[in-house]
Amino acid sequence: MYQYWLYRSVNTTTNFQLLDIINHPDSSYADITDIEPGNSYAYTLLAIDSVGNQSDFSDTVVVGLPLIDWQLNQIRNNQSTYLPLSDFLFDPDNTTNELTLTFMNMSNVYLQISNGNLVISPDPYNFAGQCNFDLEVRDPMGFWDTRTIQMSILQTAPTSVRSVGDQHPTEYHLFQNYPNPFNPSTTIKFAVPERAQIGIDLYNGLGEKVQMLLYDQFDPGYFELLFDAKELSAGIYFIVFTAKDVRLVKRLLLVK
Repeated sequence: MYQYWLYRSVNTTTNFQLLDIINHPDSSYADITDIEPGNSYAYTLLAIDSVGNQSDFSDTVVVGLPLIDWQLNQIRNNQSTYLPLSDFLFDPDNTTNELTLTFMNMSNVYLQISNGNLVISPDPYNFAGQCNFDLEVRDPMGFWDTRTIQMSILQTAPTSVRSVGDQHPTEYHLFQNYPNPFNPSTTIKFAVPERAQIGIDLYNGLGEKVQMLLYDQFDPGYFELLFDAKELSAGIYFIVFTAKDVRLVKRLLLVK
């Protein structure tokens, strides 16, 4: 053999483009051209002798690179936050259970994996402020991605949550709080049709987030959150309910 012509295709096994020409007898090649986590790369090659005769293309080899897609930037103190691994990990050719996570340089936070979730706990538990850690993910072939994660740990708002009734809702719903107007406490009722991570945040009239009222996993059902706003000024506020791709908003009026 005289040369090997190496072809590559990104996120498909068609549309191969010539990546490089490797001279014999070299038999290894490091692909560092526009490599991005989360992509899959397919490779094939052909061999050419010194007079220009070409072989058939080789079998196609496909490899995927894991990706950390972190979106969470706030949690609450005095509780653990459960974040499904599938919410922030992606690999084209491996499931999340086949990936290995490593946590390093943890500051004001403790992390562990439990039942397909990343469990995030303030350390110490009542800490409020900034936390950070380094996160690395590796697939079974040794491909990896790393991120430095920074989050805010918010002071827990004075709330309590209880399940109400035994009915199974068919859709997410945020009911109007009652009473409204209120002083200083009000009840916020919501419906969850499937097990999901639920967030409820409080915004002021300028659209600024004031407090994280709730961020936790819930089984299907109806729930009521008792919110005490005695530390807040009178005015118009908005509660924002989030679950998966759902976002619901209600207007509140605090009078004093």
